[in-house]
Amino acid sequence: MPRLLRASASLLGLGLIAFAPACSQAPSKQAPADPAPAPQQRAEADDAYTLPASLPIRNFLPITERVAGGGPPSAGTIAEMKALGYSTIINMRTSSEPGVAEEAQLAEAAGLHYVHIPISGTTTNLRNAMALSQALADAPEGKILVHCGSGNRAGAMWGLKEALEHGHSASTASEVAYHSGMRSPSLDERVRSAIEAARASTAP
Repeated sequence: MPRLLRASASLLGLGLIAFAPACSQAPSKQAPADPAPAPQQRAEADDAYTLPASLPIRNFLPITERVAGGGPPSAGTIAEMKALGYSTIINMRTSSEPGVAEEAQLAEAAGLHYVHIPISGTTTNLRNAMALSQALADAPEGKILVHCGSGNRAGAMWGLKEALEHGHSASTASEVAYHSGMRSPSLDERVRSAIEAARASTAP
């Protein structure tokens, strides 16, 4: 498990969440090779690695093969997301922003899993990065939209999450965040400061 993740959990007084690398587990005996999948099974497997379908939202950006970022979806877009392969919305707007309460209701009506992790400048931190990582781990099968008002906060939190999971340096986390939708220099400072503080807590 990356040192940064251990340090962050200690720093925040949190238990380590359940995404420890497989290498930390005892090795198991190799199972017999499965037979080759049928053509239909192969097609379904290939579908799992297609990029998330484009959504008509502000600054839509595929982040991974499963996750997209950007701004908030409209009521009409939410109603169509399940048919486009999405299963989950992770909303990072604060409760005071317009439409947040309604979005939860619309997501439920559309049969989508909905998670609210309110993020402001001051809550762009490791605690919420852990919450994002856990929300992604708990999400049902399907594509995921992680959004805020424009994708800026979502990108910043993605950079922090990746640093926690993979032990990235502050500069690498910043680069990941910018590539994932972050545009604000002030959020960049928050990302870097959070990681540097966690690393400093483990320094000799």
